[in-house]
Amino acid sequence: MSRNFAFLICLFINFSSSAQTIIELTAADLIKLCPVIKVGGGDWLDIEQLDNLRGSASGASILLLHKLPELLDVKIQYEPPTPFARQLIQLDQGQLDVIAGIYPTKERQQKYLFSHNYYYEKLFIFAKPNKIDRIAHFSDLENFFGGKIRAASYGVEIDELYKRPNLSVAVNNQTERLGLLLKDRVDYFIGSISSVGDSPLMKDISISQKPIYRQAVALGFSPLSKCKNWIPKINGIIETHFMSKTDKN
Repeated sequence: MSRNFAFLICLFINFSSSAQTIIELTAADLIKLCPVIKVGGGDWLDIEQLDNLRGSASGASILLLHKLPELLDVKIQYEPPTPFARQLIQLDQGQLDVIAGIYPTKERQQKYLFSHNYYYEKLFIFAKPNKIDRIAHFSDLENFFGGKIRAASYGVEIDELYKRPNLSVAVNNQTERLGLLLKDRVDYFIGSISSVGDSPLMKDISISQKPIYRQAVALGFSPLSKCKNWIPKINGIIETHFMSKTDKN
């Protein structure tokens, strides 16, 4: 092994290590380091939509994001709405500081830095009335064709199932997924109550009586972002305002 090659390996290891390191700083120093946090875009981030989103991961995310400038004096910059898969690329490249309402799966924990969990979202099955009773449980999914949003997660077991061929198709957003279901090009999709929105087309869709999965939700920071160092302060807010006694134990 040449000296130059060995040097490059050491440099890469040191960079990777430092990228994953969070520095404990005072609030004043954090403001100097990262005065503005750029948040991945979503039309659900509007505070005016909060009343429609209470009791959901989207609602909890809005509340948390609006508490940050209130309690930490840091500014929040909401980026334009973007497909979720694109947001993850932006997070990889450091173009975004954070994505709110993201599921901290094992694979993502190897790439990003996460806050504490601040909500547990219930995921349901959505299907046409003539099929909903036949797609009520996880064990039923392998007999039907599902629609999923590209790069999204639906919990460990369902993500593993979707890796198998001919069981699902990926689309960019909820509107496309709903369109496939209405045209009978997929049999079902999985999502939270808030994720389906208030489209009048949902009147023709039924929902499973019980959730199929309960998924933790957190803030996911880019390891390339200096704003990742806000995580300890943000965790303090989550512990005080979002965690129940059960979550803390």
